Amino acid sequence: MANLASNSLSSSSFNWTYLALVVSILIGASLFVVPIQWTVLAIVLLLGVIYLVFNPIKSYYLMILTIPFLDRIRGLTSIAFTPNDIFIFICTAQFLVSYFSDVKRVSLKTPFDKGLLAVLGVYVFASIFTEKEYSIWPFLKFMEAFMMYYLTVYYIRSKRLTRVDILKAVWFTGLYQALFGILQSLTGSLGTDYSSQRGYLGYLGLGSSTVWHGVGTMIHFNELGSFLTTNFLLFIPFYFMQSGRKWQTKVLMGIYLLGIMTTYSRGALLALMLAGIFYVSHTQKTYAKATWITLGIVFFVILPPVLFLSNSSYVDTLHFIARLNIWQIPLAVITQNWKTFWLGSGLDSYEYVATPYIPGNVLPEDYRYWFAHNFYLLVTLEFGLIGAAIVFGLVLKLFKTVRDWFINAHGLVRIYSLSMCLYCTAFLSFCMFDHSYFFANLKVYLFILLAITGSLNFRKPLPLGVD
Repeated sequence: MANLASNSLSSSSFNWTYLALVVSILIGASLFVVPIQWTVLAIVLLLGVIYLVFNPIKSYYLMILTIPFLDRIRGLTSIAFTPNDIFIFICTAQFLVSYFSDVKRVSLKTPFDKGLLAVLGVYVFASIFTEKEYSIWPFLKFMEAFMMYYLTVYYIRSKRLTRVDILKAVWFTGLYQALFGILQSLTGSLGTDYSSQRGYLGYLGLGSSTVWHGVGTMIHFNELGSFLTTNFLLFIPFYFMQSGRKWQTKVLMGIYLLGIMTTYSRGALLALMLAGIFYVSHTQKTYAKATWITLGIVFFVILPPVLFLSNSSYVDTLHFIARLNIWQIPLAVITQNWKTFWLGSGLDSYEYVATPYIPGNVLPEDYRYWFAHNFYLLVTLEFGLIGAAIVFGLVLKLFKTVRDWFINAHGLVRIYSLSMCLYCTAFLSFCMFDHSYFFANLKVYLFILLAITGSLNFRKPLPLGVD
């Protein structure tokens, strides 16, 4: 037996030695054709990928933390991918292996399955019959969000993660984006490239009205504004109902609010006001009290600054007529024939079908300013009236479901439900004046939050203190 064990150990040592020798030879040979810094980088990245493959929870956290990163790793537009795509791929592979190798599989059934499958069908149809040359990559971007929904449900129900764990990762992601956006706005550097006359304090005589917009690592300040606003609104019910209102949470909320303000996104402020009204009106004990408090907020908190700014030169920054002119373009495309009206022009087709309707005096490099700036119109243009009804029908179903749970449930279910009610309120208001949710990263973010709600025990509310 001793000899057998010795021979086995010797064989194992020999195999590892042989493998190390082969790896050393390959690395040494690569130095003749690849600079040493790239070889070292490749080795570090390979070791990092191997580590993440065997640590799925860390991969999931990194997937959330990289949602705001949109810079492509490769320069070829047709196959470009981001760091977030890499972590999504790793997470998806781990999910499929874990789920199908698990003897006792957890149920992935949620209240939104039928709606999600209908939306998936809309995306499949729109990607096949698009008027764009190809749309496989936008479709795959949507599939990333779709997979992250069920992966999140699986991790929660298999008790690998809790909903609070996921929300903490989301809040931390928003926190560092808020800090980065604040620094960009204060310094006018670090990646921001847009300034305007939207400085609110400047119209009060407190500084300049010319300000830089914080964008974080995202494409546009409206995208950062929507991300920070919805993160902030998700946190509000936990702050007032469970957190104990410690000074740390107050600092966190202050950073979020300053981050939202320094994006100078009007859509973010509008969403914040509407969601705030929803929160106040639904958390009072009587309808009379809710009505009086809501009216007080509208007339004494919201209306005075609105009236002041509307009677100042700030109105010159609103560009109402320009926005209405932009909306005429998607409306013209949608109504040009029965196919585009009912079935749409196809996935990611806006720039192809809208270009003929852009005024001739607009330079090609300025076409991006004529993007829809209205998510309702953009979805209707791509998916038609039928597809848009399915997509926004899912959102309205989510809104109705979480509102019903908020009214009837107790404990954490009630808190989660109220958070998602505020999110839906903000989402629906954002869609009216911006198209931030056109970007794939915010779809991933939306589906993760949808999964947190969908993973709840919707037949029997969870008792107080149970996650």
